[in-house]
Amino acid sequence: MTNKDELQKELKEKVTAGVKPSDIKKLKRSKSTGDIPNAIPNPLPPPNLLKDQLTQKQKDLESLIKKLEETNQELKATKQQLDDSLTARIAGVKLFGQEHSKRNQVEQELDQTIDQASSELNQGDNQITNLKSQLYQSQQQVSNLQHQLNLARLNKNSKNSPLLTPPNLATNFDYLPLTLYALLAV
Repeated sequence: MTNKDELQKELKEKVTAGVKPSDIKKLKRSKSTGDIPNAIPNPLPPPNLLKDQLTQKQKDLESLIKKLEETNQELKATKQQLDDSLTARIAGVKLFGQEHSKRNQVEQELDQTIDQASSELNQGDNQITNLKSQLYQSQQQVSNLQHQLNLARLNKNSKNSPLLTPPNLATNFDYLPLTLYALLAV
């Protein structure tokens, strides 16, 4: 046997459960078995206790599986509620978008109507202004014509009255023979 084989055989004899590699190094150095601590044997519980523990663990496992199934069902229900909520929100957003576009369209139509009405009012104001100026000019013309008519009437009345106007010899020949007679008599 080689030195290596002897060492392995020695290690196998001295290594037991609970021996650390550092303890084996101490063994190599000291070469005495008193340096290796005694491993505490792992006492096994009685078989009935193991069966009871196994039964209890199976019951615990079954209850955990039931809880997991219940949680999964609750999760599915919650997920369905969230999906329904999301669907409702999407429908709400679509409806809002439609209503918003309708509102924008109505606002545009209202703005156009206001612009048209404003321009019609401005045109009406311009026409009223033009008509007022024409009415003023017409009133001025009527006033002038009335004044001229009054002057013409006065002129006519003054021509018909011999006392108010001196006789014009060149234009009034009816009085000419009388005037000559009066001159001759004097």
